[in-house]
Amino acid sequence: MASFLAPAFLLITLLGDGPFGYNEVVPTPADGDQKVPDVWTLTLKYRSPRYIMVDVPGQGRKLIWYMRYHLINETGKPRQVIPKFTLVTDKGDIFEDTVLPSAQRAVILREDPTIQLYNSVTISRNDIPVTPTDGKPIEIHGVAFWDGGEKLMSARSFDVFVTGLSNGYVKVEGKDEAKDADMLRKTLRLPFSKPGDIYNPDSKEIRIAGSPAWIYR
Repeated sequence: MASFLAPAFLLITLLGDGPFGYNEVVPTPADGDQKVPDVWTLTLKYRSPRYIMVDVPGQGRKLIWYMRYHLINETGKPRQVIPKFTLVTDKGDIFEDTVLPSAQRAVILREDPTIQLYNSVTISRNDIPVTPTDGKPIEIHGVAFWDGGEKLMSARSFDVFVTGLSNGYVKVEGKDEAKDADMLRKTLRLPFSKPGDIYNPDSKEIRIAGSPAWIYR
């Protein structure tokens, strides 16, 4: 596959107030890795979710949530990833990331028209290149979107579960067939709080609410 042209207990590196507010989660072992031969995991840099108002074709003007992220591959080999960002609210509502071209164009114009920004589908079309051990990290830029309406806006806290950044998966014990639903995948849990007003949303109110964790889910 072609490469990009531009690339238990947890030990975690948080940049907090790093460049542009990005936080870094380094690849660390999770309970379940011991069952996976040659497990690899990418580094994720992420920023807390934000909102943007966009015109969605056929649906009108909507407030869309999005989260910017960077992927860094220090595994020694190019890796294909198929990331999935699942948002679960404190009320149990589940929202899967979606591809919204109009929102993607709006985010690019708002934040940096000079970068190549991939969504959860296009980022899987090329391998994530290897960062040299003695060179500057090669960062591939991505964005995830959620269209959750009032249910999402009314949440006071939520988790974002990220899969696809690792080849780690284990079969659920006691299952006879290796169906996708019978697998636990290495997943990054990112916890957030959102104490603000549903009628006057402000992205600045979304905050990291705890330490990220690599788990099997």
